Amino acid sequence: MPMELLDIMPFQSPNPRKYDVASDIIRVAAKPPQLRFKEIQDFLRLVLSKKQSFLQASSVKIHDQPVTVVGRVLKTPVANFGGTDCSLTRGKWIVKSFHTQAFKGKPIVGAVFSVPPHRNGAWARGVVLQQLPNVARGYGISFELRDLGDLYPAAMLAQLKALPAKGFSIAILVLLDDFNYGEIKRLGDIRFGIRTQCVRDRTLKKPNVMQNLLLKINGKLGGTNWILPELTLNHPGDRFMVFGADVTHPSPTQAQELRKSVAAVTGSVSLDLMRYAAVVRQQATTRSADRVIREIIDQMESMMEELLKCYIRKYDFPTKLIFYRDGVSEGQFQTVLTEELRAIQNACTKLRPDYQPAITYIVVQKRHHIRFMPEKLDPRNRTGNVDPGTVVDREVTHHREFDFYLCSAEGIQGTSKPAKYHVLYDDSNWSSDALQAFTFYLCHAYMRCSRSVSYPAPTYYSHLAAFRARDWLNGIQNLQGILEDERFCVHSSQVEGMFFL
Repeated sequence: MPMELLDIMPFQSPNPRKYDVASDIIRVAAKPPQLRFKEIQDFLRLVLSKKQSFLQASSVKIHDQPVTVVGRVLKTPVANFGGTDCSLTRGKWIVKSFHTQAFKGKPIVGAVFSVPPHRNGAWARGVVLQQLPNVARGYGISFELRDLGDLYPAAMLAQLKALPAKGFSIAILVLLDDFNYGEIKRLGDIRFGIRTQCVRDRTLKKPNVMQNLLLKINGKLGGTNWILPELTLNHPGDRFMVFGADVTHPSPTQAQELRKSVAAVTGSVSLDLMRYAAVVRQQATTRSADRVIREIIDQMESMMEELLKCYIRKYDFPTKLIFYRDGVSEGQFQTVLTEELRAIQNACTKLRPDYQPAITYIVVQKRHHIRFMPEKLDPRNRTGNVDPGTVVDREVTHHREFDFYLCSAEGIQGTSKPAKYHVLYDDSNWSSDALQAFTFYLCHAYMRCSRSVSYPAPTYYSHLAAFRARDWLNGIQNLQGILEDERFCVHSSQVEGMFFL
């Protein structure tokens, strides 16, 4: 029956669980750029044929051809994997070794159990116990895994609490579904300070799953999967600190404790700009009518102060701060910039009165309608999309402002969407070429996968950290012990680690 003929019965709340519907829709809706552009042109010609007299009377002329713009493809960065250099061709690569292993070669002691008990539990644990150490040896990592059997959710608290005292570094949990995920992460990240790695039993049947788990486990335990020397090569004498920030808003289906927005800021805590710490806060305001107020990060000053302290504890004061801000629309630019830039500057002077680093504040946007298609197809390009690293900074950009479009990831299916970057503030005097290349390199610094991603790694990490906070809050009736003055009380052992991977 057609959906428009149906009536929704009263007193029904929408189902918050989307299952795998989104991925199914993407597969159906994904169209290569040549087909998408043709459909747009066909539709436009149809509209123009029916409205031509009206348009002529209004002295309006609509061009029915796509705009031709000049772009260029940025140089692909070189990554270092434990002493071996490798060019990251077309935004994808194979990780054969890690730059630095977690625990520097010492065995990683891990506990493996399945939650809740189910018929595939023993098989799934067996796969992890056998395959993960075998694959890890090829990366120079040694595992000592112990099978702790099936675990009921009610017994999870006691088990996870006991692991750190017994010398376990990580808990690997095989899940039947996502129902217990939030509770596991809350106990591990906040209560007991034990790193946790969850995997669905059905995921274990997919190829390369152990390699993907190792990327996350090595990063969580303090290792670095690869480095990009060109991120800092052209800036001798400068100490960079790169930040990402995002605000995630509650959906109408979420419970009362999720009614407030959650803000996350991540900051680099290594000189190679590969390792990041995260600070997460619950927004103080709940006014849904004023989106600008909700989008401003309320506690930006204290969050920046905390991240700067993480960096200063290891190194000296950073000389340049580069800030990538996600989730801001063009109508909010001035308000958000004014409030958050002041907060960043206040955090610096609070640490030291004369501390005034150069600051670059960039807004990253994905919600726009600009798409690109190459004029001539490369035979090696099977998707029909523009090559990774394609940047456009003319014709479709502002004639006075500092903005550009960058396609940093390879389009796997459908038409790839470029990220748009607006440089709202810059007293570091970046040239367009240098900032575009730096941004493109950061898109290769995302440690969860061996592909370049669609926007810089710190922005992705802030998104992950904000959603991790949602997982902590999900289903919790008593927020005592999780929140303190809107601040998430992450365990001290996790504060400077990448718990959000």
